[in-house]
Amino acid sequence: MYWFRTNNLVDLMLYILLSGGWALGGLLLFRYAFRLHRTERIATGLAAGLVLFIGISNLLAQLLPLTAAFWVASSLILLAGILAAWRSKEHLGLSGSLLRSIPLLIGLAAITGLFALILRGESIFDEYQHLPLISIDP
Repeated sequence: MYWFRTNNLVDLMLYILLSGGWALGGLLLFRYAFRLHRTERIATGLAAGLVLFIGISNLLAQLLPLTAAFWVASSLILLAGILAAWRSKEHLGLSGSLLRSIPLLIGLAAITGLFALILRGESIFDEYQHLPLISIDP
């Protein structure tokens, strides 16, 4: 929990819920709206969900407070993914391609964990120590 300024477990759960919304929405949206090869669905869905989340939340942040913009953007992406899955002619159950993608998801989680541990010493919140040295006019 070193990414958060508070040690509150609720903040971590809300972050996971928010990220899960755009990730699942992106997966569902690109799984059922486009014809992709089964090996391309997970990477494309997660990447597109993140890009959509960033774009929609940036647009909504002009009108709403930032926290509300994040939650509305995540909810819209999840709603669009559920709508695309509902309107699809394919079934929504567990398919063999999803079960075959489990090793890919485990590898993605392992690589993410490895990079998080590597970057643990790189503090994001130490700008006040380094930025004044960079911004001094000679």
